[in-house]
Amino acid sequence: MVWRCVTQMDSSSKCQARTVKEDLLHEVIVEVINSLIEDSDYLDTLEENIKKVLNQKYDETVEDVDDQLHELQNQLYINGNEKEEYEQLAEQIYDLREKKQVLLIANATNEEKRRRLSDIKAFLKAQHIKLEDYDESLVNRLVAGVVIKEEVINVKLKTGDIFTIEK
Repeated sequence: MVWRCVTQMDSSSKCQARTVKEDLLHEVIVEVINSLIEDSDYLDTLEENIKKVLNQKYDETVEDVDDQLHELQNQLYINGNEKEEYEQLAEQIYDLREKKQVLLIANATNEEKRRRLSDIKAFLKAQHIKLEDYDESLVNRLVAGVVIKEEVINVKLKTGDIFTIEK
């Protein structure tokens, strides 16, 4: 089996990327994973990255925003008859709701990063011997993507790290 640029399949003039045999891709990915297993410094760096993500705090939490929203809604109830005050409070409430949504998305994103980094770290710590064969389920856990260039193949891990292999 070979891998080709999808645009090369439609029109060879649009994409000049080389065709790569699947066995070569598997070999490159196994080489990257084995380099991680052997590199204790990478595990230390990964550990530091996990701590940074775990310890990351936001200036305001969702609970803080909820408290502010509750206070503004009370003010809105009290001052509901004054049009100018009502519009100003309503705008502040709308802005806080948007801010809350942004915080919820950021929290979910960071939770996914923490889970992914912890999963990769746990695998690398438990793995004491080099891989000999390509393992699809392992690759799905560790590798985000592969980019084939003329002289090299870049393997991007789910940690965000990119490894360049000359092949």
